[in-house]
Amino acid sequence: MQKNNWILPAVYLFLICLITTGLVALTFSLTREARDLQEEISANANRRLIVPQAVAFTEVQLDPGAAADGLIEAYRAIDEDGETIAWLLVAGTRGYGGQVPVMLAIDSDQKISGIKVLNNDETPGLGKKAADSSFIAQYLDQKVDRGFALADAGTNQVAIDAVVGATISSKAVNTAVTVAVDYYLEHLAEVPSHGS
Repeated sequence: MQKNNWILPAVYLFLICLITTGLVALTFSLTREARDLQEEISANANRRLIVPQAVAFTEVQLDPGAAADGLIEAYRAIDEDGETIAWLLVAGTRGYGGQVPVMLAIDSDQKISGIKVLNNDETPGLGKKAADSSFIAQYLDQKVDRGFALADAGTNQVAIDAVVGATISSKAVNTAVTVAVDYYLEHLAEVPSHGS
């Protein structure tokens, strides 16, 4: 009889694990809508840092292959009259510590009106300097049809000074900006400002 004493605790443990797993799954399911809403509120707050005058953001359906080029998402920033005031694009390319996502806004004058380097794993102290305002401010108010190049720019490109000691991170930001701008010029520049 004592040989079977180990079975009952194993059954109890199994039942406890099964019930706990079920409760966690149920809680996850019941709170999904609230979590999605909170995530959307947080994302829109981040977008409003770039385009503060926007009252809404509508997601743009990306063309196939855009993700392979590094474009993550695109949004139409809409004002209170329903007009498009900017296109918000998020692109990311590989830096020293992994993916470096960059969010930028292109206004109706085809200028970069806002830019932000999003969360990344670049080296603190060096690579993270590519997110500093002194670096990213070089892109602000620049016409997007000229292109951007680090240091020695061609005659038609905007010269961007790389962060000293963070060349790889600087290149990642510049490449992400280029990916977003290229997508804008190819797919969004001629889209009417009203409607979807």
